[in-house]
Amino acid sequence: MVLKGLECTLMLSDDDAESCTVRCGAKAVRGETAQLAEYAAALRYEDIPADVIHAAKNTIADGIAACVFGYRFPWSQAIVRYAQQCGAGKSVVLGPGAPMLPPPFAALVNGALAHSFEIPGARWNVPWLGRSGASLRCLR
Repeated sequence: MVLKGLECTLMLSDDDAESCTVRCGAKAVRGETAQLAEYAAALRYEDIPADVIHAAKNTIADGIAACVFGYRFPWSQAIVRYAQQCGAGKSVVLGPGAPMLPPPFAALVNGALAHSFEIPGARWNVPWLGRSGASLRCLR
């Protein structure tokens, strides 16, 4: 493969399907996912700037509010009814009186609820951040 005029080779390990190295000349370039994972694993709460923590908390609160408020709409109830056909579970759906569902279906419903309503002035429309509600983990 050619990358910006450099001859590069992609090497996959037969032993580990997740292992991938890109060599450009003599220099090995690691995947972005591995670099991000290492950064996240080494990150300490104390290293995060206060304004970033504040923005993250606001974004999460806005996402939860959109889920809870959006739960009442017919389009939200349609996805809840679909998920309920797949059985009960122990994971939380973010809505008043919402059913407990298996984790994959609670994640599906919560993701849909996160997009069910736009809160005016919500702080999640930051291009690099995206919408937090879709990534909310199912609570047990």
